[in-house]
Amino acid sequence: MMLNTLSAFLAPSVVGPSAPSAYRGPLRLSRLAGLARHYFATSSIRSTTPTAPPPPPPPAGQARLTLYTGPQCDLCTVMRIEIEKAANVVPLALSTYNIRDDSLPDVAKWRRKYQYDIPVLHLDDKGEYSKIFRHRLKAEDLVKVIREAQAQEEVQTQPREPAT
Repeated sequence: MMLNTLSAFLAPSVVGPSAPSAYRGPLRLSRLAGLARHYFATSSIRSTTPTAPPPPPPPAGQARLTLYTGPQCDLCTVMRIEIEKAANVVPLALSTYNIRDDSLPDVAKWRRKYQYDIPVLHLDDKGEYSKIFRHRLKAEDLVKVIREAQAQEEVQTQPREPAT
């Protein structure tokens, strides 16, 4: 019943040119949905969660990771699962950054850099982020990288003995 109402409401001149050969029959719901997606699509997708302040620094000995993601990203979901497996072995703090959320700081920089590469995982190393994984990872590899970074940090923080 709704289909008849829609096709009666939308005359052939609204659907396309008024030439008889251009009329494609009544407007089907699938075609209407396609037209709606085309005309009402937006280039920026906002996150439904409010923007939170930056997370506090993690406790000593805990790795801080940032996962750059996007909406409806299946690889991001797989990577999150692997990160959760690694979190059972080594302590870590994970924050996610949606490169399609215009309300986040520096979104233009990260969107330009990673628009075709998500998911990307960064390790926060003394305030500087270093890219450690892109697209895929295994929990074992992540644990290995975190332990290497922690060992390197311990070596750098140990006081040096004066030379005699």
